[in-house]
Amino acid sequence: MITVVPPTLTRRPTPTPVPTSSVVPGWLIYENKFLGYSFSYPPDARISIQGVTGFPTNELPENVTAEEYQAELEARYPDNLCVTVTYKTTFITFVPSEDSVGKYTVPCGVTGVGDYDVESNIESLIIGNVQMVGDTFWLSERDSGTWHGEFTMLNPHENVGIHFGSVTGTHEEFLEAQETMMQVVFSFRQE
Repeated sequence: MITVVPPTLTRRPTPTPVPTSSVVPGWLIYENKFLGYSFSYPPDARISIQGVTGFPTNELPENVTAEEYQAELEARYPDNLCVTVTYKTTFITFVPSEDSVGKYTVPCGVTGVGDYDVESNIESLIIGNVQMVGDTFWLSERDSGTWHGEFTMLNPHENVGIHFGSVTGTHEEFLEAQETMMQVVFSFRQE
């Protein structure tokens, strides 16, 4: 799981969205029938999934133990609520909204704590004819200014958001994998 909490944010102007579409021939297709989306990914990428990990405590029904309710949720929902594609040093996570089932699969996507210098920008992309807006963050080491990573958190459209980027490896390794990472992002389709 990626963990970062930006200490300061710098806003840059919002870029104009550019229509994009990219389904790459020869790639595999992942379908999430429960949340109603699909995407393409290269055969050498890895997929990891996460199902129910808990629930908000105020949701616990009366006369039911936490263990019983957890088991009920695990039986009700599939094990692929949160889906992450890892390609080289990059990740793409398809994050269910809190309004749908996101509250049951925490953590999913970019979360947590970190101590880096952070710059940010509002990002707007058109993916599958849908405009998705979110924030992009660039992380650097406080003392040296060395690149530590960058990631984008697109807010959910309907019931799924997309987090993507890299906080492992070198900047050069990220740049080498970035085009493929973006092809996965742009292949996202909601049904």
